[in-house]
Amino acid sequence: MQHRLANLLNAQKSTGPRSSEGKAKSATNSTKHGLQAQPSTLFAALPDQHASFEALRLQLFAQCLPDGAAELEAFERYAFNLFQSRRARSFEIDAFSRFSNEPNSEPLLRSLDRIVQIASQLERRADRALNELRKLQADRCLAADVQNEMYLFEQQVPVPASLPLAQLRRSHHAVRLAAMLLTLDPPVQQLFADLRQRQ
Repeated sequence: MQHRLANLLNAQKSTGPRSSEGKAKSATNSTKHGLQAQPSTLFAALPDQHASFEALRLQLFAQCLPDGAAELEAFERYAFNLFQSRRARSFEIDAFSRFSNEPNSEPLLRSLDRIVQIASQLERRADRALNELRKLQADRCLAADVQNEMYLFEQQVPVPASLPLAQLRRSHHAVRLAAMLLTLDPPVQQLFADLRQRQ
């Protein structure tokens, strides 16, 4: 009982860092390679990587041209995961080099295997984010087309950015879509719900 009470009293004293500088420093304590870290943690632990990331980000931004909050969020995920996957591949090359010098080393083999898994995971995340960005951009372009079509009918209908227009245009609902947008028919919401269930 006394031992338990002593532990509780000691736990009250060790509450961790209290200043923002101390908290920032302790957040990077276990960062080895930072391949699974959030951007803020990675750049706090490895500030030299921030400039490399920003250079890649600016280059990709000029190519992708995201517009709006949803596209920007998908773009940021794409840029960071692509940056991390490139870093992971350089760690993989280094780990393979070390393993080839000591082919019987079990720890080096495990390390190499883990880095290969992380690199593959980061590449898949980057691919998913890029595909999401492409879908959002296609929908944005089609939304402009729909708004132009509505303008011809002297109608102004706001088209939400989350509307899966590319998918609707390819489906048998394309003709119904124009009619529903013109009349603002309540079944539009049911159509959207059907499409979301199929995804």
